[in-house]
Amino acid sequence: MPGKLSVRIRMYRQGLGDCFLLTFMRQGKDDFNMMLDCGLLQRTTNGRAIMRTVVQNIEATLSVQKEIDGAAKKWLDVVVLTHQHADHISGFSQAQDIFDRIHFGEVWTSWLDNKQHPKYEAVRERFHKQVTGLTSAMAKMVSPEQAELKSMIDGLLNDFFDGQTLGAKEDGRSAPWDYALNKSVGNAKYWSPGQSFMLDATNDVRIYILGPPEDYESFTRVNPPPDETYRSEGNAFAVADSFFAAVAGQDGLFEGELCQPFETHLRVAPQGARKKAFFRTHYGFQHRADNKWRRIDDDWLMMAGGLALNLDSYTNNTCLAFAIEFVRSKKVLLFPGDAQFANWTSWKKLAWDVSDDGSAKQKVTTKDLLKRTVFYKVGHHGSHNATLKKDGLELMSHPDLIAMIPVDRDQAKQQGRKQKKGSNWTTVPEKQGWEMPERNLFDRLKERTRGRVLLADEGDTAKLKDRCKDDKFVKSVAFESPGTLVKATKAPSTAEPLYVEIIIED
Repeated sequence: MPGKLSVRIRMYRQGLGDCFLLTFMRQGKDDFNMMLDCGLLQRTTNGRAIMRTVVQNIEATLSVQKEIDGAAKKWLDVVVLTHQHADHISGFSQAQDIFDRIHFGEVWTSWLDNKQHPKYEAVRERFHKQVTGLTSAMAKMVSPEQAELKSMIDGLLNDFFDGQTLGAKEDGRSAPWDYALNKSVGNAKYWSPGQSFMLDATNDVRIYILGPPEDYESFTRVNPPPDETYRSEGNAFAVADSFFAAVAGQDGLFEGELCQPFETHLRVAPQGARKKAFFRTHYGFQHRADNKWRRIDDDWLMMAGGLALNLDSYTNNTCLAFAIEFVRSKKVLLFPGDAQFANWTSWKKLAWDVSDDGSAKQKVTTKDLLKRTVFYKVGHHGSHNATLKKDGLELMSHPDLIAMIPVDRDQAKQQGRKQKKGSNWTTVPEKQGWEMPERNLFDRLKERTRGRVLLADEGDTAKLKDRCKDDKFVKSVAFESPGTLVKATKAPSTAEPLYVEIIIED
């Protein structure tokens, strides 16, 4: 009879970002450690120091040490890279010297990093075009009216892409992503949807790969229909391609001139208009400035804002999403990264033929996995379009369901209100910021879990006790004690718990 199995799920409380450490514990065996992502939103106060504290804690937690290339190193069995947003990977650069002391047994990411995959080149080329086009559009935004939009796009690229673009390198990878992936030379695993395998040499933990889809156009579907979202209330790549070709010129796939909003003979460029008296008089260049409204100049560039947000969503749709199953109890842990609508929807068609004990294989569907889910890592900090409704949360019917949301609500509101003024960032009072978690989704999560929802911005069980009447669960929740997380940059500062954790038994 195999030894008793349990998993400790530790969610770090660094702010608006993801970092989870899963420790599978078996009687008579070494712990098996899996880290999922390691990052924090850019421009977070004291961000580098915070992430270094996180990684130092991970290093101290690892119990297994092995000799690698003549040096003793702590051992992380698996490191999962879900996608390239900075709030999931910045720690690999902010704490690189600490990670140098840790060996990565395997690094998991999706098929999108597999150069041998038949769709690899096409995907990278399209993403490269998106970022190149945005960069070109920003360069053309020179009017005061476009300043706020330019600031938003600049903030988006800096916040979510670590100050670098997806097209900054030939292969489209950022420096922290490259570092993490290269730490497992020969042991990088590129997973595709529909694959299934045992976590290690045992027969008690199985992994199901859910996403991202291999249907490339699926990435462009970013707006869920009303029956799949909890919000009260896309532009496709084809549109984006035309826009970006127009601002960037000829790119080898599209002729930029053909993508301009007007034919050449119907256009009068601003520099040409200024030379003609009629336009100087009637279009606000010199006299009657109030006639400026007649000009459209580069107003069509305002489309770039929506496409910049879509690029962010497309990247979320590239997330490696997977489920972990305890084979004996059939309990499932769901980790979708920041997968949005299109990624989730693609899971519906998946099915696996599995055998637990050498007997006849049985068919497992995504619906089966969702019904047996006892732990849900809520996607994208609780954003409305990162948790499906009828084909997602509403299928999670297990009575022991628990949810964790890696979110800092105050930080989300503040960051969502920031704009760039020259070389500095400022907070704009009239903007409401980002609502994370989305109110209706949070309410439904509390209903489905009977209040067993843990948020990264809560440092004790006080609020948990108000929404959860399961005393046994509340008592099982553990916070780091004494706390070592210091968010302030100036003394005096109060140390908070660095993480919150729970243990799930097989």
